[in-house]
Amino acid sequence: PDGTSFLTNELGVHVDCGLAEPKVVKRRPRKGHVGMVNGGAVFSKLQVATSVANSFTMGETFALHGSAVETMAMRQTMERLGEFLFTMSRALSLPTRIFEDNSACISIMTVANNASQSRHFEIKYFYTEELIERGMVELVKIDTAHELGDGFTKALPPATYLRHRFYIQGLHMLDAEELAALGVDALY
Repeated sequence: PDGTSFLTNELGVHVDCGLAEPKVVKRRPRKGHVGMVNGGAVFSKLQVATSVANSFTMGETFALHGSAVETMAMRQTMERLGEFLFTMSRALSLPTRIFEDNSACISIMTVANNASQSRHFEIKYFYTEELIERGMVELVKIDTAHELGDGFTKALPPATYLRHRFYIQGLHMLDAEELAALGVDALY
């Protein structure tokens, strides 16, 4: 999946972590996520993690935890709104898809016997695992090229940055005429 097609009022979240820069603050990773509903961003966050990460997988797990907490807050808001809007409550009956590009992170959260891989993680990071077991969220492997969270955590090539911005702003939902009226060139 490319992480850009959703049901009406479905919440989808893209999450990423950046560790590659040598000047990361005290070796703590930058983590970022963006929540999308109906083709546009409704929440996003970028922050430096409070703990040092030993690996990319651990950093991605930090980022995943932060996005899961924010996702649950948004689901609660949407549930309150859903009392008035039937289609929103229908979309919330499904798990919220969280798009992740790190296979090891997905494995740690979804494979039942993962103690050897994650015994050094703080307990709070297994909140996401609980949400998966309860059917509230679903982790979806996404190709790095389609990870909209990348723009929050690392410098992107100009074409990739523009493509991600195009999706986050919801401009991919408009046809060529509507884009021209806004003075925006279609990227696709």
